[in-house]
Amino acid sequence: MSTRFDLVLARASDDPAAVVRFLQALGMRGENGESSVVLCGRSGKVAVQASVVTGASAGETQLTFAVNDARAAADALAKAGLDPVQRNGRVGVRRRPSSSASRRPRA
Repeated sequence: MSTRFDLVLARASDDPAAVVRFLQALGMRGENGESSVVLCGRSGKVAVQASVVTGASAGETQLTFAVNDARAAADALAKAGLDPVQRNGRVGVRRRPSSSASRRPRA
């Protein structure tokens, strides 16, 4: 079984509710997470978060990937010759409680 990487744009905002309303007007739908709203469209996902939560500047958009198994994803990237650890560390976050999901602290 290969590791699946889902592309998610992470958008930081000083007014996340306004960004969510805008994306909903474009037809995106989603659900609330612990500290963000993830909206899904036909061609991708956008996670909208408050700037104060992420530490990112308002308006900053980061390219992220959602994976089911952070360790397997890191191993797959390493096997492909890519360094899975960025300078700011790697983070595994669970979207739903699960015994198979892993959580990794920032390095």
